[in-house]
Amino acid sequence: MTRSGMRTFILIGFAVLLAFIGYSQWAFLAQATDRDRLMAMSDFPIVGEAAPDFTLPDLAGNEVQLGNYAGKPLIINFWTTWCGICVHELPLFEEFYERYGDQVNFLAVCSGTSPEK
Repeated sequence: MTRSGMRTFILIGFAVLLAFIGYSQWAFLAQATDRDRLMAMSDFPIVGEAAPDFTLPDLAGNEVQLGNYAGKPLIINFWTTWCGICVHELPLFEEFYERYGDQVNFLAVCSGTSPEK
């Protein structure tokens, strides 16, 4: 392949790549909800802003609200029982809690499994 042929090949490849990226972004935004669009176009985390409040049930069925933990640093760990790394990190969080639990709040949010698991 000649030098000009190689250059043409690279330019065509680059154009195809840009077209693919543009199409995939357009396809995502076309099917996204308003919330998805906001998340995709926002700069996260928003430094200096409070996290959006949410409420989830605890293992006893009581509602736990994020807003109730204001005033102290909060560590939220999102995990699931089928995630090997997640299960292995839980003892580290427990150790950290034993050391700093009076200074920091902890929430462990398990998703995708039943409360029994």
